[in-house]
Amino acid sequence: MKRIYGSILSVILLLSFAPAIFADVKIRQRVSMGGQTFETTKMIKGARQRTEQKSGAGGAMDFMSQVATIEQCDLRRTAYVNDSKKLYFIDPFAQENIPQTPTPTRPTNQQTKRGGTITMTYVVTDTGERKTIFGLQARHLKIVQETESSADSCGGAFKSKMEIDGWYVDFSAEFNCPVDIPQMPYQGTKPDCKDRIIFKGNSAAKTGFLLNGTMTMYDQNGDVQMTQTTETLELLRAPLAASLFDVPADYKLVSSQQDLYSMPGMTDLMRQQQNNDRENPTMPANSNRKNIGLNITYGAEAKVNQAEISQYLQNKLRENNLNARTGAGGGGLDYVLNVEIKKVKETKAGKIGGIFGKVTGVETKGQTEIELVITLAKPNSNNPLTQSRITQKYDGTASEALKAAINDGLDKILAEIED
Repeated sequence: MKRIYGSILSVILLLSFAPAIFADVKIRQRVSMGGQTFETTKMIKGARQRTEQKSGAGGAMDFMSQVATIEQCDLRRTAYVNDSKKLYFIDPFAQENIPQTPTPTRPTNQQTKRGGTITMTYVVTDTGERKTIFGLQARHLKIVQETESSADSCGGAFKSKMEIDGWYVDFSAEFNCPVDIPQMPYQGTKPDCKDRIIFKGNSAAKTGFLLNGTMTMYDQNGDVQMTQTTETLELLRAPLAASLFDVPADYKLVSSQQDLYSMPGMTDLMRQQQNNDRENPTMPANSNRKNIGLNITYGAEAKVNQAEISQYLQNKLRENNLNARTGAGGGGLDYVLNVEIKKVKETKAGKIGGIFGKVTGVETKGQTEIELVITLAKPNSNNPLTQSRITQKYDGTASEALKAAINDGLDKILAEIED
């Protein structure tokens, strides 16, 4: 896979090179993937960009800590801001002109082996259909990106395909801070083996900005691996307030980005419980639903919004006709559910996917490695009734992947709970 990402990166760097022109713009889009929906708002003003994201779940998510990301190119830093808690964290850009470690010289007695071929095809088809969206003329395009390596290539035979069916407009919302990135020669998966890369298609074809469309990714067997739908809800080209792109003076600086994500207060939780009761009148508090205590622990490699995940688990249990209580203490519990989130780590493919989106106009998402253990037990018992262990990669961001893993783990657990 690394050879594929390396090749894709080379193509993207060639195709997406263009002078940056920054102007005030606001774009709000809804992205749906894997049963999850997220709404992203991007605002650009000069050398700064503010990005906000929230789940489309509604209800409970209104009380979660929303953190905005502000890229400040002029100050060479990224600011993460929690407006509801008046907290912020600063992450400086990586320093430039840092001496690089010399690349080890290949031994003179080691020869480079000739591998096979990697064929990359990028085709843009204009259907000829046109319509006006947000005052702009949109073109209906179909894009196909295929990558295939021969059996004698350095990494063996591999095949992948991505299709996009969408409406594009002549509009730029690209934002790139002028940071020097050292160019690294593509080595492939084996330094002593070199494949021949062949490019086909009309990779220089005009696309533009994707307003609405669907991206479908296929594996080497031709089966659908992932589908992502993008819908633009708002596109505004007007002056934006400068205060949106700065940290207010009365906000408090925290020592880590994780400190920005705090649990909602007791008042918010009580109000949310009242809302849940009103939204589920067919499930009164004195019903025959089982009471389950919920304990969640996070490992050092689990960097996620803990409040969001806690609320997500509680909602999942309620959806399965269970009274969820955070913490295993107190009487009246029928079961205790222990959720140990050991690792949530986004892979490098996610970063490559983000760059790849600049060519296609779609913000693609990579994979996240999840390590999760869910245990169901009776109160005051050390012997689990059942346990789910998950160690695998899921498509999507850290939050999306963790929720998918939780869903998989709960399937086995909930089957053990007696009606």
